[in-house]
Amino acid sequence: MGKTSAQGTTRARLPSAVAQTLPPLRQRPPGTTLADGDIEAIDTMVYRKSEIERITDVAIATARARRKQITLVDKANVLETSVLWRKVVSERIKTAAPDIALNVMYIDNAAMQLVLKPAQFDVLLTENMFGDILSDEMAVICGSLGMMASASLGMDRNRHGFGYGLFEPSGGTAPDRGDPRPSLIVDEAERQRAAERRREAVCSPFMRISRFPVEVARDLLDAGYYRVDQLAGRSPESLLTEIKARSKEKPGAHYLPALKMGVYFAESDKPDPKKLFLDQWL
Repeated sequence: MGKTSAQGTTRARLPSAVAQTLPPLRQRPPGTTLADGDIEAIDTMVYRKSEIERITDVAIATARARRKQITLVDKANVLETSVLWRKVVSERIKTAAPDIALNVMYIDNAAMQLVLKPAQFDVLLTENMFGDILSDEMAVICGSLGMMASASLGMDRNRHGFGYGLFEPSGGTAPDRGDPRPSLIVDEAERQRAAERRREAVCSPFMRISRFPVEVARDLLDAGYYRVDQLAGRSPESLLTEIKARSKEKPGAHYLPALKMGVYFAESDKPDPKKLFLDQWL
C-alpha cells in the first residue's frame, strides 16, 4: 500500500479578523488561550502539486508491477488538499500512465472496504494521515503490526538503478507497542511457508496413493519429484538419502516404507490394494 510522507500546497484560509489576532504558527504553543479564556489549536495541511506528482509516480511504478490499479483515498468533499490531490493524480495518470486504472474513494468508505474486502485493492495512494490510519488497519487484517513491512523510498538511484530506501518492520512511534522483532517476522514467514508446503503436498499427485503420508509427499516435492512416475526405477534408499540431505529434520521411521510403497505404485500398472499399507513395507 502506498502512502505519502511529507507535506505539500493548498492552504486553509482563516478569516482575516482571526488571523490578525493569532501569532505566527511556528511561534504558537500547542493550544492557544483566547481572549475569552477558551483554548484553540489549529493544524494546517499543506501539499504541493510537484510533491503529489512525485508520489503518484511511485504509485504508478508500483501498480505496473502488480495489477495496474490505483485507488486514490481522499476526503475531497471536505478538504481543499484532497481536491488538489484528486485533480493532480487524475491528470498525472491520464497523461503519464493511461494503462493504469484509477479509482477514487473517500477515506471513511476506504476504511470500511478494507475490512469488508481487502483483496479488491491493489495500490492505495493517499496522503500522510490517511495512510497512517489505513496501514495500521491493514496490519490487523494481516495479523499484527509487527508483521507489516515498511519502506521509506528516496528519489535518488543506486548503481543498480533502484531507488534508495529504508526497509523495516512497521513499528510506528508509539512507545507502548514495544520494539518490532524481526525474528517474529522470520518465524511467521517460516510458519506460513510450512503451511503452504503442506497444502502443496496434500494436493500433489502422491496423495493418489492411498494412505500416503503427507510429510513424505512434501519432502518429495522439495526434492524435485512432482509426479508419481518419477519414482519408477528409483531405489527407495536413494530417495531417502536425498530427503535426508535436504531436510532440516531427521525423517521418521515410516519414511522408508512409504518410499517403497511409492516406488511400487509408480512401477505397477495395477497396484495390489493390499500393498498400499505402510505396515506391508516394514
